[in-house]
Amino acid sequence: MSSSSPSTDARVFDAGVPVSQLPWGADLARVSSSIASRDLEYADDDVPLRGYASFDARAVEETRKRGATGTGGGGLDGVVVLHTAIGPGEVFVRSCVDALASLGYAAAALDMFGLPECVFDAETRETAFGALRRDRSSAAKRVAAGVRALEAQPECGGVRCVVGFCLGGRCALDLARSGFGASVRGVVSFHGILDDPSDEGLPRSAVAANPPSVLIFHGEEDPFSTAAAKEACLADLRARGVATEFHGFPGVKHGFTRPEKTTEEDARAGFGYDAAAAEKSWTRCKAFIAETCE
Repeated sequence: MSSSSPSTDARVFDAGVPVSQLPWGADLARVSSSIASRDLEYADDDVPLRGYASFDARAVEETRKRGATGTGGGGLDGVVVLHTAIGPGEVFVRSCVDALASLGYAAAALDMFGLPECVFDAETRETAFGALRRDRSSAAKRVAAGVRALEAQPECGGVRCVVGFCLGGRCALDLARSGFGASVRGVVSFHGILDDPSDEGLPRSAVAANPPSVLIFHGEEDPFSTAAAKEACLADLRARGVATEFHGFPGVKHGFTRPEKTTEEDARAGFGYDAAAAEKSWTRCKAFIAETCE
């Protein structure tokens, strides 16, 4: 694994918006020099994957002093982040990981695509993810591979929460439904794709014995998850016995955590940043993660 500096500089993410404007901008401002990041290299069967992990060395030392131990003796509670349809290399995703590390977690962005670069065209995305899109159990299995990879790091004492954005939100919910990732206690979906996957490789007969709790943030004007799809998703989670907390934001579109989504073209495509929804959802997300780690 290669080492690199955490994302503490004033760089901007792909659309030219300062990271300080992201929902976790205030948390990033507290990132210290004791945070180190590195590539997270692992595999899902024969598919090589590369994520991004970040840890606060001082938090690791404090947990060791308290006698908390993990797979490698570290003991930090782990949180994984699942990327949008663009991929895990985005500053949007990596800055979220750094922010979670600043809060004292062993954090990592997982790789659902197995590609070295971010993805901006549908054909490449279909090649990388199409089979997993159609077989939801396989997608959940890939998430679980990343969970195990973070848990194998010396700083991590077990992954407690999975956070997903857009496509990653759907994958996070599928992990909760699947029974994979036994250590995971909580799952968060930010403007994720909401639906019922019971006919796409995740039948309700495969309900997890002790599914994690689920927290969903959804824009009620999100065209990628219609009202009917939302209700089907919630009904499916209830049928599986998954405790679910749902926050719907009236008048809010898809991608509401992304400050660059403000143009008329974005609005026509169904995207729209909403500062109030972004702040409220990230604040509740942080509290939810803390609750899952108690």
